[in-house]
Amino acid sequence: DRFHAELPPQDFVVSNYLEVFPDPLRVVREWGGLLKVGGVLALVVRNAAAYKEPAAGPLVNAHRASCFDTTTLCCYVERAGFEVFTHMIAEKELRVAARKR
Repeated sequence: DRFHAELPPQDFVVSNYLEVFPDPLRVVREWGGLLKVGGVLALVVRNAAAYKEPAAGPLVNAHRASCFDTTTLCCYVERAGFEVFTHMIAEKELRVAARKR
């Protein structure tokens, strides 16, 4: 969110910190701006649906500003100009990989 440099288009961006940003759609769009067409965005986030008690959910951590389930995460990624080609749930994590259109 604070990194600004002139870089050539990248092949991939990988992150497990999307939840800390208050505007995840803006951030995913900015990451898309770093990628070449066909470049891959890989995200790992906490799975909000895995928590049965709100008091134990992903937002208990004060550093997290957002939480996602599979539907919402894929929606953000697709609205930002990507095509999701795989997603999976691994215990309390969501993993999504998408290509820039």
